[in-house]
Amino acid sequence: MQLAMTLWCAVAFFGNAANSVTAYLCSKDGSGTAQEILWTSKYDGHESFLPGPGSVWIISDTYVINGEQHLFLYHRPTKIFVPPVRLKSTTENVSNFTGEYRVDLHPRFSRDGRIICIDATHEGLSRQMYTMNIGDILDHPPTY
Repeated sequence: MQLAMTLWCAVAFFGNAANSVTAYLCSKDGSGTAQEILWTSKYDGHESFLPGPGSVWIISDTYVINGEQHLFLYHRPTKIFVPPVRLKSTTENVSNFTGEYRVDLHPRFSRDGRIICIDATHEGLSRQMYTMNIGDILDHPPTY
């Protein structure tokens, strides 16, 4: 198995012949050894760990799927996905926002982890930055 991409030195993705991508949590010793399967999907994205002890939350996005981009939080202890938003993609009709120049959400956390910031074009404007407060999700995590 060949390592396809490493993000933040902790999450790695491997693709297979079935056109699926598996996200693995890698060891922190720098060896790249997969220690935990996080999820398997047809789509990969831009992952980041929520700052704080235990790294229990991962945020990610997807490329455009049926005209929409998805933002999700993954809660590692319960293996539950929490989708804070799904946005209409308006970039297909703008020639300079396709292919290599598409607009991915590229989610990132504030230092305290309670605010998410994304790039988006869902309002039909040019590329804009948007923020959302996820404090309620963090204060009330999913249960088994």
